[in-house]
Amino acid sequence: MTRIRVAVVATIATVAAAPALLPIQAEAKIFAKDRFHDVYVSDPYDCDGTPAIDSGDVVGHVTAVLKGNSKFPFFRLHVAGTGVTTNTDTGGTYTNIFAVNNIDQKIVDNGDGTITITGQSQGSSRYYDQYGNFVLKDPGMIRISVVMDYHGTPGNPDDDTEVPGTFRIVKPSTGNSDFSTRDFCADLRQFTTP
Repeated sequence: MTRIRVAVVATIATVAAAPALLPIQAEAKIFAKDRFHDVYVSDPYDCDGTPAIDSGDVVGHVTAVLKGNSKFPFFRLHVAGTGVTTNTDTGGTYTNIFAVNNIDQKIVDNGDGTITITGQSQGSSRYYDQYGNFVLKDPGMIRISVVMDYHGTPGNPDDDTEVPGTFRIVKPSTGNSDFSTRDFCADLRQFTTP
């Protein structure tokens, strides 16, 4: 899994409370910038007995900077969009509108061809029922770390891969989430059935 993919997965998986991105330090140099836009529709699937289809529209901005004399770029990512799960039995929809910021806070060279990246993800998700009524929220901030093998090319994050089993949560979500004891498929049925 590449570093950008890990950042995207961590961001989507750990949605949290959304102030603006942290500012880049004055001595930082832009290493790379990119934008992406993804519109998707899944194949039909079974959500614990409820036939469903996912669709969405996601926009993101990625910036990588070199700070001080570090040879490893620090990434920051902003992702925002809408994800819709449709109950194909009823035609009702369960909609998630989200915005998330992810930033590499610290990179440590482990001296063995790997680096440990500590990052923070913050943002929010707001969920709406089939009638457009706001029903659930998932705000907060989470800190994670992951070890990446940089394959001898510290200035080329494109070939970095995650060392299996090293992704961990350093600090769990600080938000007031409605999801700590909820089941997505049960919510899908509840919010898409008239």
